[in-house]
Amino acid sequence: MNDRRFESELAMAEALAADIALALAQRIAETGSAGLILSGGSTPGLMFDELSRLRLGWNRVKITLADERLVPATDLESNERLVRDRLLRGEAQAAVFIPLWQGEGDPVESAIEAVCNIERPFTMVVLGLGDDGHIASLFPGMPGLGRTLDPAADLTAVFVPGQASRRPRVSLTVATLLDTRRVALSFVGEAKRRVLQNALAPGAVEDLPVRAILRQTKVPVDVYWSP
Repeated sequence: MNDRRFESELAMAEALAADIALALAQRIAETGSAGLILSGGSTPGLMFDELSRLRLGWNRVKITLADERLVPATDLESNERLVRDRLLRGEAQAAVFIPLWQGEGDPVESAIEAVCNIERPFTMVVLGLGDDGHIASLFPGMPGLGRTLDPAADLTAVFVPGQASRRPRVSLTVATLLDTRRVALSFVGEAKRRVLQNALAPGAVEDLPVRAILRQTKVPVDVYWSP
């Protein structure tokens, strides 16, 4: 794990955007195309702003999401809306965005179709970190969590039931998220830093799902964080 601390959220966003752009450009030069998996939430907006300004062969980049709420793409809680509003503009408007959730039908089938349309291994997967240690929409206590966190499981995506405080979602599994050349884990704040420190200590993977990413040895993981 490469642990990188930044003095501000903006500095972190600039560095992560530059690293993503470099990885995409290198992959395009090697194979002619690149695939990027992104997360929503409160942290990536600034990074999307920075990334949208960087020049590269965006028309050769395919993008989808690590997870999505089962809401219309116009909903304020939609990760797709965040990507469209903050990333798919400026230089990056030429990128090919494939929604994880098409708005109707089986959400798992929709997610499977999305990732099947992107060359693998993905160039980069960018994840956030929840206060409870969740990644994508793989939450502690959710049904079938063990299999969704298994890097060797033959499982691409899962439906995540809603709760009183959480809308239903669809999420890629750890096995899918790790079918990439690199993982970036990005978060802000000392509270989430403590979550990361706890995840690095002994304990069950199901207690802090981010452990499934941190404990594997197949894919390099870079941590980007600021206080």
